[in-house]
Amino acid sequence: MKIFTLRIYKSPQNIEMREKIWKFMPFWEIILDNNEKILGRYNQKYFTEQKIGEIIKKNYEQEIKQGHNLTIRLSKKD
Repeated sequence: MKIFTLRIYKSPQNIEMREKIWKFMPFWEIILDNNEKILGRYNQKYFTEQKIGEIIKKNYEQEIKQGHNLTIRLSKKD
């Protein structure tokens, strides 16, 4: 059995394309310590507030235990 992996390289073209998409798509941003670092972006169409809470509990548990503050920010208001 062969497993395929998709690698997204951080080339300037990929970064530019992502920035263009993010301007038009509403998403949730999870931010570490007052705008220091963006940990994740999640599309608002597919992720509810409740689901974002679950994601934070599971994926960012170590950051919370280390005493970091996590903020959830909306990219656009509906």
